[in-house]
Amino acid sequence: MKTLFIIIISGALAIITFAFFVGNPFKNSDVDLSLSIDKTDSFKSVPDADQIFAFLNIQSNKWSRMTMQINTLSNFEYNTSRTVTLSSELLLLSNPDQRDSSIEHFKRSTILQLNKMNQIAIGRPNSSIYIPMIRELNRLAKSNAKTRIAIFYSDLRENTKLFSMYRKQDQELFKTDPKKVKKLFKRLEKPENLNGIKVYLIFEPGNDFENTSFNIMSEFIKNILEDAGAEVYIGANLPPDNN
Repeated sequence: MKTLFIIIISGALAIITFAFFVGNPFKNSDVDLSLSIDKTDSFKSVPDADQIFAFLNIQSNKWSRMTMQINTLSNFEYNTSRTVTLSSELLLLSNPDQRDSSIEHFKRSTILQLNKMNQIAIGRPNSSIYIPMIRELNRLAKSNAKTRIAIFYSDLRENTKLFSMYRKQDQELFKTDPKKVKKLFKRLEKPENLNGIKVYLIFEPGNDFENTSFNIMSEFIKNILEDAGAEVYIGANLPPDNN
């Protein structure tokens, strides 16, 4: 009996040691991704499923839990949201072929939801981008996932009664009193502790006006988010991976 007990204990230790060298299934390596699509105006940068999967590098992190929440950005009261989840599995207790099938199902579900979002009509009388963005980041801040990522496909052109990038006086306010604008936005919605969250602001300008407007807004929002602890990337496309 004693010998059997020793064998069981030795076997368990061997499994744990193996797990730490091959891939530790007890370590939290979950991924929580929030992807938001601006439906207030037409623009060139739209989510590409293959690019997103490559960015996440799913195969290198295939046993982890992945949660993808896909949102629209418009009038913040009426945003649509869909969630796709890939449950985590223990490396040593799972079938690799079945796991690959689960990953493929996750990908197909993601593509389906992206297609549904892309079919939603573009064009809204107002575009409240900042408030739903901060609310989504504050939701992500409460996630226990090791990797937390937010991607916003938007020109970031705020257009509400309180502030509009279409009004000349508001555009001038950025130049003359940016601190006042920053205080105004933070009164609308204040970011919580965003340490550990990576934020990607994606937009491909089609003309000089769009380029200038996006540069102003993206740098402004980047400043607010970095003050709250986020790591912010600005570009026309996602980088090859999230490292």
